[in-house]
Amino acid sequence: MKNKQVLEKSVLVADNDVIILESLAKRFRQIGFKVITASSGDEALNLYKKFYPDIVIIDEDLKEIDGLQLFLKLFFFNPSIKVILTTRKTEPIDDEETDNSESFIVIKKRFSNEELNRILKDVNFIPKSGGENNAINA
Repeated sequence: MKNKQVLEKSVLVADNDVIILESLAKRFRQIGFKVITASSGDEALNLYKKFYPDIVIIDEDLKEIDGLQLFLKLFFFNPSIKVILTTRKTEPIDDEETDNSESFIVIKKRFSNEELNRILKDVNFIPKSGGENNAINA
């Protein structure tokens, strides 16, 4: 049985890599999240304004508006937004606009389900005491 708290959550996933986009969307749908997908920064921004999802997972290398620019636009639109930025870069992202932001977390691509679960729990997106029904599985 799926947790009602999870069922009420929605996520916007934005990535220009269709395989990654569909993989993440599938992970979230399997546990009952409402999933909205976008393949560009402009599309993600428009979908956010239309649906107001609870959390946004965006690729740093989006087309039209890159991930950092998109985060800043979303944060301006909604200062309480929660964003997870996915990246292939090995060096840390250096941006004073995102430093010390509780709204912004960076995760390196090729992340495990366990790492994604830990981050979602850290931003209170999945209850810390939740069981398997609240977690993303492979």
